[in-house]
Amino acid sequence: MINDPPVRKLMFELGMKKGLEGIALAPIGPSSIAVRKEVKNLADFKGLKIRVLASPFQLELIRRMDASPVAMTLGDVLPALQQGAIDGALATITVFTTFQYVDVAKYVIETDQPYLNSLVVMSTKWLATLPPDLQKIVRDDAAKVSKEIVPFVKEFFAKQRDVWKSKGGVLISLPASEQAAMVAKVASVGEDLSKGNAELNKAVRLVAESAKRNK
Repeated sequence: MINDPPVRKLMFELGMKKGLEGIALAPIGPSSIAVRKEVKNLADFKGLKIRVLASPFQLELIRRMDASPVAMTLGDVLPALQQGAIDGALATITVFTTFQYVDVAKYVIETDQPYLNSLVVMSTKWLATLPPDLQKIVRDDAAKVSKEIVPFVKEFFAKQRDVWKSKGGVLISLPASEQAAMVAKVASVGEDLSKGNAELNKAVRLVAESAKRNK
């Protein structure tokens, strides 16, 4: 979906007002939730304090799972887990393995929500200093890398799941019916939170339509 032209155009233009131009997109992977105690069902999330980014969308996602979202910078998460200030954290398996979360939160529930991507940006002002032929080379190469990196990312992500398990970590999937129920609960977060902002709502709907086309 990230290579769908309408989505790429939307993402590349996000920083235009700040003098930044997007030139490439790369997938990272689906999010999971690392927790200190074992979670087997949706009901087990009730009341847990889960770290998120300071994003209204992530805050609402965790609330709809009946847990309590706690906005926190990444550098503060591991100490907070160690001290019991939070019960878990929303991120990707690649974060959990890199920061050795397994020492304090060995259970990872693979919710697959949300999916994360990286956006590569450059200075619009700097790009404008290049002659047209070099500008084209930069953009064409960036577009090529966006596609070529996908197999590597998928392989790397899969390996990190094995790394987690090799260190004593546990990967948990919710029962199919509960996973479906969770997705149903959070599916409208984007639409609901963007209703009061026409520009944002347009972006949310554009991405949703692309997801349907590219299933």
